[in-house]
Amino acid sequence: MEIRNKKGQFTTGAIKENNFNWRGGLIEVHCSFCDKLLFRHPHRLKRTKNHFCNTKCKGGWQSTNSEFKRENHPRWNGGKITDKSGYIQIYIPGHHRAKHNKYVCEHILVAEKKYNRKILVGEHIHHINGIKNDNRPENLVVTTNSEHDKFSYIHDLQKRIRELEESQKYSAGITSNQLLNS
Repeated sequence: MEIRNKKGQFTTGAIKENNFNWRGGLIEVHCSFCDKLLFRHPHRLKRTKNHFCNTKCKGGWQSTNSEFKRENHPRWNGGKITDKSGYIQIYIPGHHRAKHNKYVCEHILVAEKKYNRKILVGEHIHHINGIKNDNRPENLVVTTNSEHDKFSYIHDLQKRIRELEESQKYSAGITSNQLLNS
């Protein structure tokens, strides 16, 4: 039996089963968090046993379900993350320098071990070589706010001077061979 679709084209009789807008092909399921009634296509039910009406429900379910916390979460990497600024942070909830997310910067922990004392809130840890994720004890120095600003300012000036020297060498037409021989 041939039937015309909305465009007037001839199709087979199985138009209802192939059309995703057809309600008869949907299966009723309930949201795993808020228990709201949802309609899903059968091919989507095979992917997972939990279904959610939106991302807010999925997030709420993950935060209340102990199955997906810390060590059990699929993306857990031992409580070690790198923040937007490039610093390595470690999950230690009870630490006196822990942030709101219960993570502490790794350089603070290394400095506390190096100096055998707690690093106070007003103190900064300066990376001597300027690399934020190089947390070797010999690369870290405890400073005050004003000292840290001076270190950072001097480091920035030295970096800019090197950049200007390099650009001047190239603009003067000096080749790298001439620099090595001189």
